[in-house]
Amino acid sequence: MVDIATRVYNHRWKMDPIVRSLIDTDFYKLLMCQTVRRNRPDTNVTFSLINR
Repeated sequence: MVDIATRVYNHRWKMDPIVRSLIDTDFYKLLMCQTVRRNRPDTNVTFSLINR
Protein backbone atom coordinates (compact mmCIF):
# COMPACT_ATOMS: atom_id res chain seq x y z
CA MET A 1 0.00 0.00 0.00
CA VAL A 2 1.26 3.46 -0.93
CA ASP A 3 1.29 6.25 1.63
CA ILE A 4 -0.68 8.93 -0.23
CA ALA A 5 0.75 11.87 1.74
CA THR A 6 4.31 10.79 0.94
CA ARG A 7 3.39 10.05 -2.66
CA VAL A 8 1.98 13.54 -3.25
CA TYR A 9 5.13 15.34 -2.07
CA ASN A 10 7.75 12.86 -3.26
CA HIS A 11 8.56 13.69 -6.89
CA ARG A 12 11.39 11.17 -7.28
CA TRP A 13 9.12 8.47 -8.73
CA LYS A 14 9.99 7.23 -12.23
CA MET A 15 6.53 8.06 -13.50
CA ASP A 16 4.40 10.87 -12.10
CA PRO A 17 0.87 10.47 -13.48
CA ILE A 18 -1.50 13.42 -13.63
CA VAL A 19 -4.16 11.52 -11.70
CA ARG A 20 -2.44 9.80 -8.80
CA SER A 21 -5.55 8.10 -7.46
CA LEU A 22 -9.26 7.90 -8.20
CA ILE A 23 -9.78 10.32 -5.33
CA ASP A 24 -8.08 12.99 -7.48
CA THR A 25 -10.74 12.81 -10.18
CA ASP A 26 -14.09 14.48 -9.98
CA PHE A 27 -16.05 11.29 -9.35
CA TYR A 28 -19.43 12.93 -9.87
CA LYS A 29 -18.50 13.98 -13.42
CA LEU A 30 -17.29 10.49 -14.20
CA LEU A 31 -20.57 8.99 -13.03
CA MET A 32 -22.61 11.51 -15.02
CA CYS A 33 -20.57 10.81 -18.13
CA GLN A 34 -21.11 7.09 -17.72
CA THR A 35 -24.85 7.58 -17.19
CA VAL A 36 -25.24 9.73 -20.30
CA ARG A 37 -23.21 7.34 -22.41
CA ARG A 38 -25.18 4.28 -21.32
CA ASN A 39 -28.69 5.76 -21.32
CA ARG A 40 -28.53 8.45 -24.02
CA PRO A 41 -25.61 7.69 -26.35
CA ASP A 42 -26.90 10.05 -29.10
CA THR A 43 -27.04 13.09 -26.81
CA ASN A 44 -24.51 15.89 -27.25
CA VAL A 45 -22.95 17.05 -24.01
CA THR A 46 -20.49 19.76 -22.99
CA PHE A 47 -17.54 19.07 -20.72
CA SER A 48 -15.35 21.63 -19.00
CA LEU A 49 -12.27 21.29 -16.85
CA ILE A 50 -11.13 23.74 -14.20
CA ASN A 51 -7.48 23.25 -13.31
CA ARG A 52 -7.23 24.17 -9.64
